[in-house]
Amino acid sequence: MTRPKRLRRRLFQILLFTVYCPLSTLLSCSFEITASRYALVYGAQDYDARPPSTTSDLAYTDDDARDFGSALSAVGWIVTITQPEISKQKILDDIAKLIDKVHGDSTVLVFFSGHGTIYNGNPYILPTDAVTSTGTAVPANFLSPSELQAALDALPCRNRILILDTCYSGGFVTDTGTLDAAPQDFGIYDDGTDGSALLAAMGSYSDLLAAAFDSYDPATPMVVTAAGSEELSYESATYGNGVFTHFFLEAASRGDLDGDGFVTLQEAYRYARASVEKYWNSVYIGSADFLPRISGNARDVVIF
Repeated sequence: MTRPKRLRRRLFQILLFTVYCPLSTLLSCSFEITASRYALVYGAQDYDARPPSTTSDLAYTDDDARDFGSALSAVGWIVTITQPEISKQKILDDIAKLIDKVHGDSTVLVFFSGHGTIYNGNPYILPTDAVTSTGTAVPANFLSPSELQAALDALPCRNRILILDTCYSGGFVTDTGTLDAAPQDFGIYDDGTDGSALLAAMGSYSDLLAAAFDSYDPATPMVVTAAGSEELSYESATYGNGVFTHFFLEAASRGDLDGDGFVTLQEAYRYARASVEKYWNSVYIGSADFLPRISGNARDVVIF
């Protein structure tokens, strides 16, 4: 993949402005601060996989978990942090344990930083028990979007949020009520010269925005992912975190885009996406580009 020419890049920036300004205007009118907020925060680091396995230990996912948990605790979330070893069953059990704690006005957030994969054409996140010490994959311990969705659906609360810092995590975004889920990798990675992808995206924007409201369902989880469904995500010694996680957390102090004293999920996402583009993609042109994604209907909740 190659970086588009400067003119195409400018067209893409105009498109982003066209897409996000109306949506952000609508969202700024209504967001929620729920009385009880629970966060399950996971940093999968010690995979203990040896060659020839391609699933290596990670360096900063435990830091992601600690830093993310600390940022949420500082603003009143009830946080449970698990790192550096995590099983699939623990994640599902932790979510299930919240069923008796949450109520209609509660918010539950699940954050996972670790490996992600595509297996038999489908996306998964990998808890540390997804691979053995001899490098053998254990597909039964891969965590799929449908399994995670079912666990979140069982929670009797208004807001469910899923934030993933993994490779291929865009495969977890929902396919209703979202602008980003539909064109997973449009425009910025297209190396054509006629701008057809951009024009098509602009032409379909009104339909996508209408779908976001027509398909509104308060039970649909809000999902933010570090990367697209066909993209890798990265961690960096420069930041001491996953790149996406670093900028999402930085939004806590710099992401209040409307100056109302709160940072919502939409604001944190927009800040992180713009920062990844400016401070990461502009350096690793083409070779390590990725962009965060978001889905979950046209609604918003306060994160920080």
